[in-house]
Amino acid sequence: MKEKLAKIRKAMEAELEAFESVMDVSRFRELQKELETLVTTDKVTGLLNRWKFEERLEREIDRANGSDDTFSIIMIDLDNFKDFNDANGHIAGDSLLWQVASILKEGRSDRDIVARWGGDEFIILCPYLNVHHAYLEAMTIIKHWNWNLSDVTPSIGVTEFRYGDNSESLIDRADEAMYKSKAEGKNKVEVNDV
Repeated sequence: MKEKLAKIRKAMEAELEAFESVMDVSRFRELQKELETLVTTDKVTGLLNRWKFEERLEREIDRANGSDDTFSIIMIDLDNFKDFNDANGHIAGDSLLWQVASILKEGRSDRDIVARWGGDEFIILCPYLNVHHAYLEAMTIIKHWNWNLSDVTPSIGVTEFRYGDNSESLIDRADEAMYKSKAEGKNKVEVNDV
């Protein structure tokens, strides 16, 4: 998908450059931005989609591998979302996902990248945060969530980048921590720093 979008973007740029000298291409540029937004944004929540998140994660891994900086990942899964969705319908489920997205975006640093990972899972990339600070961020999410949303609770997993990590190893550790949170009672944060 990333390569296909890059090819489309390159072709559009070439066409625009050819026409730029003879006509106003501002409308084409607007359409190009709209297309990119459609391809990179989750329709229900307005957050970045998984594809765009993975692209940003790869850039962060490259940055961290080339420096002494670190970053952390926070993985969030909605507890009992299927039950909520079955009982209340998909429109209510979509509304709930939008509310979750709002909670996850609130108070975030401009550097943080919040995305819908898929279904009822969300993910946050926290540049420059070590696992301790990411854990505190995750605890803040739980407190804010419990004050504002009573329909479902979150199970949260946190992990920190380790030199040599790739996106798969990093996501796997965050996922393991999230499932441990679920197994140990839900509505809590678990850290995987092994």
